[in-house]
Parts: sequence; C-alpha cells; structure tokens
Amino acid sequence: MTHPVPGVHIPERTDVLIIGGGPAGVVSALALARLGIDHLLVERRAQPREHPKAHELSARSIEILTELGVDARQLAREASDQETAERVLFCETVDREFGRIELGAPAIAAKYHRHLRGPWPLLNVSQSEVEKVLRSTALSAGMRLALQHRADIVNQDEDGIRCRITSRTGATHTLTARYVIVADGASGQGRIALGVPMRGPEKIQDFVSAYFTNDLRQLVKTPAKLYWILNPDCYGTLICHHPAKRWVMHVPIYDGETVDDYPREVFAQRIRRAFGQDDLDVRIESISSWRMSAQVAERFRVGRAFLIGDAAHRFPPTGGLGMNSGMADAHNLCWKLAAVIRGRASAELLDSYETERRPVIERNCEESLRNYEEIFDVMRAFGLDPAALPLLTRLRTAPPFRHLEAWTDGAFSRLCSYPARWRLAGSHRRPATAARVRAAIADQTEHFDRIGLELGYRYPVNGTLAGPGPAVEPPGGGVGEYVPATAPGCRLPHVWLDPRHTRSSRDVIDYRAYVLLHDADLDLNGDRGGVRALELAVGCPVRPVSLRHAGMPQAERPRVCRGLGLDAGGALLIRPDGHIARRWRGLGEPLADLSSGPVSLQHRSARGPVALNRRNPSTY
Repeated sequence: MTHPVPGVHIPERTDVLIIGGGPAGVVSALALARLGIDHLLVERRAQPREHPKAHELSARSIEILTELGVDARQLAREASDQETAERVLFCETVDREFGRIELGAPAIAAKYHRHLRGPWPLLNVSQSEVEKVLRSTALSAGMRLALQHRADIVNQDEDGIRCRITSRTGATHTLTARYVIVADGASGQGRIALGVPMRGPEKIQDFVSAYFTNDLRQLVKTPAKLYWILNPDCYGTLICHHPAKRWVMHVPIYDGETVDDYPREVFAQRIRRAFGQDDLDVRIESISSWRMSAQVAERFRVGRAFLIGDAAHRFPPTGGLGMNSGMADAHNLCWKLAAVIRGRASAELLDSYETERRPVIERNCEESLRNYEEIFDVMRAFGLDPAALPLLTRLRTAPPFRHLEAWTDGAFSRLCSYPARWRLAGSHRRPATAARVRAAIADQTEHFDRIGLELGYRYPVNGTLAGPGPAVEPPGGGVGEYVPATAPGCRLPHVWLDPRHTRSSRDVIDYRAYVLLHDADLDLNGDRGGVRALELAVGCPVRPVSLRHAGMPQAERPRVCRGLGLDAGGALLIRPDGHIARRWRGLGEPLADLSSGPVSLQHRSARGPVALNRRNPSTY
C-alpha cells in the first residue's frame, strides 16, 4: 500500500508540497493527481495510526471522495453495519438503556434517501481505515509520497516556498514549491512556522482512550455506534467503530488525574463494568490521550501557504465534523490551485479559499461546541450535576483519599458515587424523571442528524460566484433540515435524470472542469467559440451537458428542471467542487453572452484579464 522509504526521490522543485498524510492531506494529493498537478506529499509516519480517532464519514465526504475516484465500497467493507451506524444509546451499562436516538427512523432516513445519490447517509468507519483506502487510491492515481520524512518551511518569496525535507536517517534536502498545503494536524509545526495563532479555547477537556479489538457482536443486545455510559463507576463514551474488531472507550480526566492513572487493567475493569461482564477478556491494543479544543486559525493563507484540516481548525468530536471539514477544505482549494498553476487564473482566485471556507468552519466549530455542552442536559434531566464529576475526581485523587481508595479496592469511590447511582437507578420508577430524560435525549438528535450542515451550507457570493446571496447559511431549514437550492454558492442538488434511477445530476460533476448543465435547444459542443469565452471567464475548462440530450424521456424533463430550479431553456454553471457558480433563466444567442456577469475574479488569458459585463438581465 505504501512505497518503501529508502530511495524516495525528493525533487528540487514541485508545484505543490503537501505537509501531512492524514485525511485532508491525502485528499489534497488525490485531488491534485486527478488534476494532473505535480506534487509531493511528505508524512512523518510510515503507516496510518492504528489507534482510532474519528469514525464517521459524512454524506458530503462520501460524495467528494466518490467524485475524486474513490470506490466507496472499499470504505464500506471496513465500516460497521448500517444498523450499528444509525443508533446512539444513553445507558447505565451497554444493555441497561435509558433512551436512544434512531437515525434509521423513517422520517430521518427518508430525507437522506431523497437528497443523496449514493446508498449511504454515512459510514461508521475508523479514520485509520479511511486513510488506508485513500492512500491506496491516491497512489494508484499518481500520488508522490515521501513517508517517514519531515518537512519544515524555511521561507517564501515571489519565486516560491523553500522547505527543508528531512528523512528518518537525518539526510536533508531543499525543495522549492510554488505552493504549500499545510495538513499536518493539530500538533503539527507548519502553522507555527507560518506564525498563525489559533482563536478559541485551547482546552475544554482532556481525555484518555483505550482501543480494544474484541468481537462483541454476540454480547451486545442493542447494536449502536455510540454508548453514552452515565454510570459513575464506568462513566465515559464507548464507540463501536466495528462490532467485530474495533472499539474505543473515552474517559474524561480531570485535575489531579493523569494518563498514568489509567493503565490497561484499570481500563479493562472499566470496560467490563460498562458491558456488565466481570469475566470479559478485554484485548486492549493501545491507550492514548487527547485534548478537546474549539479553535479556528486566525488566517487560512499566508502567501503561498494554505492551512487545511486540523492545522486550520480543531473541533470537539461531538458532531463528527472535524475530519469531514478537512476533506471539504482540500476539495475547495485544489482545483483553484490547478487553475492558477496552469496560468488560467489570477493568484487572487486563491483568496476565495478562506473567504468561502471560514464561515463554514466557524459554524461547524460552534455547532460542535454546542453539541458537547448540551450533552450534559441528559445528566441534568436525572437531577445530576455535571460539575460533580471533577469534584468527585479531585476528592478521590487527593491524599489521603487516594490511599483510602487503594486500600478499599474502589469501595470509597463507590460510596461517593452512591447518590448518582441511586438517581440513575430510580429514574425508571419516577415517571416525571423518565419523561425529562426521554425529552433530553430527543433534544440531542441534531447532534447526529445534521444534513443541513453537511449539504446545506452556501458559499458567499464573491470572486468565483455570480449572483445575489447572503453569507453562508442553509437556504431554509436548520442543522437537521436540508432545502435543495441552485442559487449561486449552493451545492448542486441530487435529482435523478431518468425514471430508473441510474443517473443523477451529481454524476455530471467533473473535478477537472466547470460543467454547463443546460436545457437549451442549442448545440453548445458545436459552438466552441462561445464555450471558449466562458472558459476565459472562469479560468477552467467548461464541459457543456444538455438535459435535452441526456437520454431521458421527454416527459421527465419538467420534473428534472423543477428539481434543479431551472426554467425551460435555463442553465447552471457548476464549479469543479459541485457548487453552483451561476444560473441563467435562458441561454439565448450568441453563446458568447454567457461570459457576462462576475463569474469569477479577473483571470489571466492570452488576451489579458477578461472584462466582464455585470448587466445581463437574464441572470439571477
């Protein structure tokens, strides 16, 4: 799956250097390979880290990866089954449930089925497995990869960015890149070298997690991807990445505790209590610690360098938006880099990366933090104070209570936590409490059902988009609701182009070109002069696609046009990343008029910057 490290050739120059081989970095390489752009990815690790981190691939990410040539079936092979992926439990132990969220419920499942081209509303799959599939796909597509190497930014000027590449043996090389994509994660040095600070809380909570590989399919009565364990004797979050082989338990650690307080046997005992199985042989593979933050970089661009993924933003994992946002960062940026590198577009086009992505990122960060804060409402519904957890920890870990805890073999902790256990156990006998708990759990649904965030964000109208529109907001609806729209900036909606559901509007997207999807009775392929004028305006190749020649029955065209928001004879100009750049009520003649309107920033061409006419009444 990977190139052997000895003998990796480090060139003196490349168009794009990617620092970091996590999901955002590898998607960048995959995108650049698809665009035919010379690049090099430098990654310090020989293999993806096996200890699972993120575990949810969103509908939008699956779309992006599919459009970049990734076979989603490979990802699905290492994902959990869909029943597991679509359920979340709140419980005392795994089999003693207080309530649940069913993401496979008809009302929720129907909207994903209605708005998605593919069969999966999400994939519950470990980040490590995602990285393996992405890396394999990108290598087969021509990705250049230097494993067990480190890249340090030295300086930059008008000629490029000079970087020092150091191998595991200590050998160094100097490389000059026209552009650098910094994707080395939250703890990477790339952002620091660029002098970009983070804004927002650096520490919300520290956690320690244990990765174990038991096959628990026969032991678990109710499959779920998440079990929020509220029992104070084994409090934490149990995540099922795959019921047969990948599980992780996350436990918050408070002042007075360290990772050393959670050796394998302590974690094993906690996991046994969570499953209610005192004799479970827990196969712990690794223990790791991590810090929850909610931060966004002050800038996403410093000259020729761009921050993406965790190097640019760090979210609480509540909402599963971190890894998915990083993939969308790469998808937004790389086609623009290609247009500039090929001399089709002005370097000013690259400013739109931050202009478009920052509002999306800031909202995702806010929603993730809100999800984390609101999860404690479930505890409050029981009459429990979340602040008691750190207080109990400080009491248990303070001398002489630490010695008392060890001497009583945990009986001291069980005594301290008795009031909480009594409230939890008694909730079934108190109808009012049970009703509050069910309501609090139901209120967590948007934490997991977030189709509006995934599909409904709208890039602000600026240099790469033409037409009126506000800043990034879902066009109607909220986090859990998606209203399809084809206003500039919106994601192209999925509409079946044939009654047998074999071809979707999403299938026309081409990451190597803009697509002019139209219902006009014109032979645009034969009018290359007009298409060329549009290509000069947008700085990319343009591929016309006619609905009238899509092989659909004539009776289907009105339905398709309604779904795409097109009047008869209208058109949509779709960017390589699948967002609408512009739409027309009618194309008319001549095709050269298509270049009117502020489709993009002024782009370089053989004739110099294209002057664009902003007064076309047929545009809306």
